[in-house]
Amino acid sequence: MNLLLDTCVFNEKNLLSTLQKQDSSEIHLFINSIIYLELGYIYFIRQKWKLFTKILNDLKIRIESITKPIAERAIKAAVYFKDTQEGAAFYFRDCLIGATVELLHITLVTKNLDDFAWLAKENCLTPEQVIKMLGNINHVLKNER
Repeated sequence: MNLLLDTCVFNEKNLLSTLQKQDSSEIHLFINSIIYLELGYIYFIRQKWKLFTKILNDLKIRIESITKPIAERAIKAAVYFKDTQEGAAFYFRDCLIGATVELLHITLVTKNLDDFAWLAKENCLTPEQVIKMLGNINHVLKNER
């Protein structure tokens, strides 16, 4: 299972704890460069850079770069927001995150499902859904032993 963690889920202690307990050969975690920038800035100004790098290392989170195809897909996705009050530019970060999910064929974990309404529903999960799903998988695996 491949999961891209949105910035907002790094405050979800239950999720991070659950992910920490998973077999890293079965669960692969990602963030993209936009999320790395946002989180890095937050942890840096709070003088918690070592904690940030520890979380990334402990969870074996891989950082995916924004490539030209991802940027081009994000541009097309931004059209979905052109008529909103905020305008398309307000959603560029979400479009880059969503495009990363689409092109890498991974699942987004976010609390902000509405910001990703243009993605297929099966590509987005809330932290609670991930915790429940992983609990069910672990229960099945335990019973098979």
